[in-house]
Amino acid sequence: MSNVVDADRICKALPDTEDLLDLATPAEPQPQADADDADGADVGSEVAGKSKGKRQRAQDALVKLAQQRCQFFCTPGRSWKAYADVQVLGHRETMQVDGDDFRSWLTGEYYGNQGVAPGDEALNTATRTLCALAKRGGLQHEVHLRTAGVDGCLYLDLGDETWQTVRVDSEGWRIIADAPVRFRRPRPMLALPTPKRGGIVDDLWKFIAIKSGPDRVLTVAWLLAALAQPAGALPVLVVSGEQGTAKSTATRFLLALVSPAEAPLLALPTDRRDLAVIANAYHVLAFDNVSGLTRDQSDALCTLSTGSGFATRKCYSDADLTLFQAKRPMILNGIPDFVDRPDLADRSLRIELQPIEPGERRTERDLWREFKAAAPLILGGLLDIIAVGFANLQETPLADAPSRLADFEHWMQACEPALWASGTFEQALRANREASLTATLEGDLVAQVALKLADSDEEWTGTASGFIAAAVQLPGDGYSQLAHKGARFVSDRLKVLAPALREQGVAVERRRTGRRGERMIQLRAIREVPERRQ
Repeated sequence: MSNVVDADRICKALPDTEDLLDLATPAEPQPQADADDADGADVGSEVAGKSKGKRQRAQDALVKLAQQRCQFFCTPGRSWKAYADVQVLGHRETMQVDGDDFRSWLTGEYYGNQGVAPGDEALNTATRTLCALAKRGGLQHEVHLRTAGVDGCLYLDLGDETWQTVRVDSEGWRIIADAPVRFRRPRPMLALPTPKRGGIVDDLWKFIAIKSGPDRVLTVAWLLAALAQPAGALPVLVVSGEQGTAKSTATRFLLALVSPAEAPLLALPTDRRDLAVIANAYHVLAFDNVSGLTRDQSDALCTLSTGSGFATRKCYSDADLTLFQAKRPMILNGIPDFVDRPDLADRSLRIELQPIEPGERRTERDLWREFKAAAPLILGGLLDIIAVGFANLQETPLADAPSRLADFEHWMQACEPALWASGTFEQALRANREASLTATLEGDLVAQVALKLADSDEEWTGTASGFIAAAVQLPGDGYSQLAHKGARFVSDRLKVLAPALREQGVAVERRRTGRRGERMIQLRAIREVPERRQ
């Protein structure tokens, strides 16, 4: 037998060069099955089909599960939102369908039912479907934040874990378990103290350094407006005081009685959109340590006091809009007198905190411990007063003179029999308005020039440029600064100041004269100043 090796036969049995390179190169990772495919089947069209089927089954199961356990509805109007009434531990909770709370609840229910978690795609598709079904179902309800006025009653959401509500009407108040209105609960919202009977509002002054009688009246009036939400514009509480008067602490105490929240004190935003987003999440807006207000900020606060809407482009869309609409009670605190525009001043209740005497100082920890014990009684006392207001409102006459806070004034006059002697609120409000008017005019250079021109000559007529020229000629420092402002600034400022100047006895009138139609300004002294509604 030959021992010669058959080289040709051996070479044919060896792999070629390309095969050797393939063996030496690591294999590329194969695509994995979709996360919804728990079986981990082979990749390819069959796997894709199975994964799609599983997602389809998951989203259908989510929709059916939600329909079995929830009642869906939407808010009225074109800018509707879909909500679900969910039964949780024997009580009803209202959740926005495309919000985090409902998605979290639905995920937990699905896991408890199926033993697996739904994928994000299936959950997103299910919530979109449920929103469409809520709109298609035709059931509509208003959804409120913290307070709701319905059929002459006030419903106050306590914000506790059992979703209890206080109902207040002309006969008193009581805590109920299942209110006929719906409330939403944004993330910052915290629980109110559970009110108790037999309390008195004057216990509040143990914790807030307000010694002036009129300022106490205005503070209680703001608390009642923040709770009862009367029609019309809501007052803005402006808290001032020197350093060391505990302005921020006082603001927190007031908030704890009407709408406690996480991060209760906020910085005043410069952008209207940011302000609208905050108003969508907070029932009461409290802005801390305000040192000044721009024109846009002042205008935005005025519209939010009256009830404002804000529209912005919807995320990931060029055609759709997201609408925010709100009317909110507000608190502004700071050291300087920062409310210097008449329209905001007319909506403001100004109070000044007094310095705390060294012997009266206590730690914040002790104050809050005592306040938490007193708060349920103070809140109960406020609710007692609101019940009196409801009982007296229809019989309380409304003065004919116009006012930005007419509904608020009417409401407080109805509540007054449960608080003070008749006329106490009117006197406090009159003093507040006079102080606001004085502060507005004293701090405005254009107003001071107008008062001097009208005083020196019972009638002054000229253009805005002539107004500046006349201001420069006045004795005293500072009037020459108007030369750097320009005629447009003076003209616009006089329009804003006209109502306040009229109350000080100076009428601002405008007309066009000459062939070129020059815009002339006339400042005329009024012998009889029209009486303002008090």
